Amino acid sequence: MAREEQSIGIAGGGRIGKAIYHLLIDGNICNNVTVMDIAPRPDDIAEGDYVQSDGTFDRFVIGKTLIINALPYTKNVELWRECRKNNVAYFDLSEDDGLDSILGDYPNGDIPFTMPHCGLAPGMSTIIANSL
Repeated sequence: MAREEQSIGIAGGGRIGKAIYHLLIDGNICNNVTVMDIAPRPDDIAEGDYVQSDGTFDRFVIGKTLIINALPYTKNVELWRECRKNNVAYFDLSEDDGLDSILGDYPNGDIPFTMPHCGLAPGMSTIIANSL
């Protein structure tokens, strides 16, 4: 897929989500990146690149090629279910195992690309976020 065709969604506009946004945009990795959060738009995210959410994910996930989850672990399963429903790839920064039991319920070919457990345990997320 050409870079122009990619549409990356970042769920979570806190320090980690903003850092990912800037790596993608400022690094010219992807030009179509949208951040979603329940909080008002941070000043350092372009107005057209931000969606203030009502706490649901259904409309945000549609049309994306990849969702990067930078939300608290308590939202992992809900966000992944929307990604699955819309056949959108899912990348999870947490070390939460809540998604594991659900993934085991589906045959391998019945889920979109899903990468859970990517290394930021809750304590480490806080340490990194506070240093940004």
